Amino acid sequence: MKKFLAITLALLMVLSMAACKNNSNTDNPLERTDKPAADEPTPGGASGVETGSDLSFLAILKYAETGDTSYFKPRVLTPAEQETLRQSVEAEGGTVTFDPDGTIRITGGDNSSLVVHPNGDVEGVDEDGKAFGFKVGGSWPDSALGRAVPKADFKIRLTSDDGESLVIYFEDVTLDDVRAYGARLREAGFTVEESEVDMDGMYSYSGRNSDDIYASVAYIVNGSSVMAVLTVEKYTGDNEDPGNPYNPYNPDNPYNPDNPGGSDNPADPGNPGGELKISDTFKFLFPDGTSGYKLSGYAGYVIAHKADATLGTARVIMEALRKAKYSEDYYDEWDNSDGSTSFEALYSQDGNEVRIDFYMESEGMTVTMIENSGSDVPAGTDPWPTEGAAALLPKPDFGTGFTVTDDYDRITIVVTGASASDFAGYAEKLQQKGFNVNPEAENDTDVLYYEAHNKDGYDAYAQYAYGTFSIGVIKFPEED
Repeated sequence: MKKFLAITLALLMVLSMAACKNNSNTDNPLERTDKPAADEPTPGGASGVETGSDLSFLAILKYAETGDTSYFKPRVLTPAEQETLRQSVEAEGGTVTFDPDGTIRITGGDNSSLVVHPNGDVEGVDEDGKAFGFKVGGSWPDSALGRAVPKADFKIRLTSDDGESLVIYFEDVTLDDVRAYGARLREAGFTVEESEVDMDGMYSYSGRNSDDIYASVAYIVNGSSVMAVLTVEKYTGDNEDPGNPYNPYNPDNPYNPDNPGGSDNPADPGNPGGELKISDTFKFLFPDGTSGYKLSGYAGYVIAHKADATLGTARVIMEALRKAKYSEDYYDEWDNSDGSTSFEALYSQDGNEVRIDFYMESEGMTVTMIENSGSDVPAGTDPWPTEGAAALLPKPDFGTGFTVTDDYDRITIVVTGASASDFAGYAEKLQQKGFNVNPEAENDTDVLYYEAHNKDGYDAYAQYAYGTFSIGVIKFPEED
């Protein structure tokens, strides 16, 4: 359940920040596609996880975490398949049994358990004793959270409800359907701190009601795929994750008006100015101050939005990060229908991150600053990843180490100690590994770039930009 919720919140956050660049996933219950089953990804897309047919413990665990049938297709296993799975589970220190109806029951050495039914339903208990799971299909949940929101006559693809959070993924719904449901949430009283985004074929509405129930509905397009999802949560003030910097209801959030403590809290009576300030860590980005910016902040997480920002304004901040020796982990630029230029960029240094999102001139710029968000592990000391889509990448034989970032849809690797002279050879190795479909390349003074798909639809890139060598690959194959 927590995995589903984290994915959902991340996607809704992206939507609310107007990050509307498209990436396509396939055969994922979290994202509906119209692709026939016969065209699903073929085996070989992940190391040790053959899409949909693998019988390893890892594959079933991934299915239980994400609901993605490209890892494992629920079914009644044959005796030979049962034995294959038994060997994999026991190799990991667990035990497995099979019910007469085909239900798979796995028990771990840490008191965790996992049950996968032939119809795809999942039940489990993690190592901390917390229950998780989801149901495939079915009707509208008759639970407290299900009754707290208007019932929708949508086809349900997947439901997860642990009493504190309810997530429902729909299928065969349209943008207008979800837009109309957002209006129903507003009419039902979910108007506290309401937020609505309606742009470029995407939509979201969220708000809280007087009973402190939060609801959010979203329609998100990823290429030819669509995700329509409803999230309903209880905010009681004592059951939130204090480590979640994105949670405005976090009781430990110093900017939460319901928690007026701490000298930097705008709601603190001891802070009469009530002014939200940029951390000293990021003040160098705004040498002339933040006049003209709208600031919002959570614990360790501050957003500065400038509605009238120009492309030049955005590039000044970008150059300040480069001069401060921040690593450029990601950069993408494109042209808009109104003739303007937009870009997204992500920079990091010593666990601090800065993301710049500049879209159409009419939408301005958002600078997201996350302080000490990274791991305590020093940069350049991560092992080279050998599972999943990362196994498709050739391992560099240059540099002094790797820093690996595993996001929802992409794995990014920064190679410490690499130079521009390493780029051409690595781009050639990508081609030799099969990344030669629809290639794109760039070669100028500051940026060297190569990107292409392989025959299975995976996209990979290599980039050397402003002293940073980065490699990336998507975790799910794209449709043609």
